[in-house]
Amino acid sequence: MFIVEGDAAWCAALRQTFLPYKDKVEIIQKYLSDISDDAHITLKDLFEQYSIYKVDFLKMDIEGYEKRALCGGVIGDGVNFVGIDKMAICTYHNSEDEFDFSNFVSRYGYKFYLTDGYMVLLDSDEFPIRKAILRAYK
Repeated sequence: MFIVEGDAAWCAALRQTFLPYKDKVEIIQKYLSDISDDAHITLKDLFEQYSIYKVDFLKMDIEGYEKRALCGGVIGDGVNFVGIDKMAICTYHNSEDEFDFSNFVSRYGYKFYLTDGYMVLLDSDEFPIRKAILRAYK
């Protein structure tokens, strides 16, 4: 299992949490994004660097950067996506996420549905009630 987390404090907490499983869990201290550099990594580069050929399940709740992370999984001339069977992606951070993520996963051959849950964003004037999670699968 791989956990990608850019925040050093969270990485320390995750290392303690998964200490009994340290041989089974790889914690990568980078932010998942659409670029790769010292602080960021794309899904495509993550797959290449760690020789990952297939992922059974990907969960993303990365504070509004889900779109950038998804774009970092596009391979070739934009016609393929890295090998992920199932995904759960938070759709409440930005008002357009539900629409954008639905279109994105459809473009790459995924079936999807939005879970029944909603997020109520008390500090948002624009669409304060949003669907919470998109689940996609092949």
